[in-house]
Amino acid sequence: MARRSYRIDALLVAGILLVLSSCSSDDSYGSAESMEYFNSQSGCQIGDTCYMNFAGMDIQVWNPGWEEMRVGLCCDPLCSHDSTDSLCPSAANLWAKTVVTDGTRLYMNVLNPALTDENGTMYRQIFSMNRDGSAFTLLHTYDATGNSSPYMQYADGYLYFQQGFYNENYDPMAEYTASAVQSAHIMRISVDGGKTETVLSEELDIGSSFFVDAEQYYLFSPGFTNMTRLDVIDPDTKAVTENVLPAANGELYEITVYAGKTWLSTLDGDLYVLSDDGFALVCEDKGRYTFGGGIWYTEEAEPLYLGAKEMPTGAPGGETAQRAYYVTATTALCRIDPLDHNITEYALGADFDPEDTIIIACATDSGILADVSNGRAAFASDAEGYSCLVGIADGKLTQEKIYE
Repeated sequence: MARRSYRIDALLVAGILLVLSSCSSDDSYGSAESMEYFNSQSGCQIGDTCYMNFAGMDIQVWNPGWEEMRVGLCCDPLCSHDSTDSLCPSAANLWAKTVVTDGTRLYMNVLNPALTDENGTMYRQIFSMNRDGSAFTLLHTYDATGNSSPYMQYADGYLYFQQGFYNENYDPMAEYTASAVQSAHIMRISVDGGKTETVLSEELDIGSSFFVDAEQYYLFSPGFTNMTRLDVIDPDTKAVTENVLPAANGELYEITVYAGKTWLSTLDGDLYVLSDDGFALVCEDKGRYTFGGGIWYTEEAEPLYLGAKEMPTGAPGGETAQRAYYVTATTALCRIDPLDHNITEYALGADFDPEDTIIIACATDSGILADVSNGRAAFASDAEGYSCLVGIADGKLTQEKIYE
């Protein structure tokens, strides 16, 4: 297995890009021309097509114009998705998949266990492909030791990623590998492949997050409390402006470049936008924000306790335990206009139960993909939730389509 990984690296150093599959194309993904796009840790979006990262699962793809949600990026009906010799983007033997885009093509980061060498070192790979998964091309292979993250960033023709390693405190004879000995550097590679280069040589601890926009680098560093420090770095001079947002409420979550602006969200539900004077607060204490067709969040009523009942835990032997049930009713979906930051509230229409909980999975100019559940129905009859296309009519939310 080790010889295989060294051969791949040697070919890449020589400038040879490996096209690993001939998955057929699919016209429903649109033309090959560049379209409006954005990236986030949960996936990416090109036009009205959303590509969603799910831990432990394949990439899920959704477009409001389709009749179904799609799982995986290979569109070849004859492909078995399980060959180690001719990999495809839906290959079951590629793990921890994440995708980003430049508006034209997709770029996938995966963990490939087949490349594990005799020392137990595992390897990550970066692939390029068309929006429908065709022309699946290997760009780079690197080891996944140390502080290795599956998330990539895209900006200005480059893919940014964390190259993990064990720092000087690493003891290969230790019974456990402590997080304190796992570090990472920030690297980048052209979307066309070629040699990688080091962007940040600073040793990043586990819990650090790196983001880019067209002008700056952003580094989230974990602190000793629930706060996270934000440092802004000049890409050319590497000059660092430290602790840019000391008054942020809670732990910093993500930076998203959307609608020509740089946005910062926190785990406590605050949203900031970058202005000439730094990050300015737009909205606070609203939970999770979803970008696409605007910036969306949900308003919810106070949770109502229903009771508890014995439910399987999933553990071997048929174990059960008491599970508490609540109604957490969504009262409205709210849209922040990315241009003027005005907020429009949309109440639930007659298609929804007043006690439904709505979670926005992704949003586009043409509709919203939402997961709907109902705590009371689950408590009474173990009813499961469903996914639907949410539209807006007369200022209220409607269900345009329910997905099986």
